[in-house]
Amino acid sequence: MSQVLQTRQLPDVSMAPSGCLGFCDVGPLMVVYPEGVWYQPKTVEDIDEIVQEHFVEGRIVERLAVILKR
Repeated sequence: MSQVLQTRQLPDVSMAPSGCLGFCDVGPLMVVYPEGVWYQPKTVEDIDEIVQEHFVEGRIVERLAVILKR
């Protein structure tokens, strides 16, 4: 789990493991609701960046955001 997520204790943010979200061939993904933004973090540091930028600052982390085509 992300250190930033653990230490920030953001009231509207929770993290839950899941199985395949329907795009297993893309690799590990996370989706942020209610916005519906999909991210493909590669490292714990990427998750920390998503927590800081998306959850705290309200900005999408473009370099980690995924546009999924089905």
